[in-house]
Amino acid sequence: MSNIEKDREIARLAETWAAEIEASSRADAFIRSGALNRSLVAVRLGFSRSAWQTNPGLKALAGRLDTTWSDGKTPPAARVSAPITERRSSGEPLPVTDGALVHREIADLAGVSYADMDRKDVRSLLAAR
Repeated sequence: MSNIEKDREIARLAETWAAEIEASSRADAFIRSGALNRSLVAVRLGFSRSAWQTNPGLKALAGRLDTTWSDGKTPPAARVSAPITERRSSGEPLPVTDGALVHREIADLAGVSYADMDRKDVRSLLAAR
């Protein structure tokens, strides 16, 4: 089997998988930070993560699923950044206790879970504040 045929077979497999997930209404289990969790899908379907960048069929599928499955969810870092920026621009102080940001209160302001506050991108954002 040629590489082109392998790519087509992987893309067909992924399309079939996506249709099954859509039919069972389980798409949210494969979304992370507002986008398709490509690593998880690649592991589940038995192909490499890099295939999402090199396989034209998978690229097209990922674009469609990012749009249709994400429901426009904003990544946690962007959601955390918005209230911080708003408070800074209005001169309102951020919630702090003993000089440290209160992550639970910031999570509530941003509408994210406390677990999201431990994400690397969110921690980096908070460290810069």
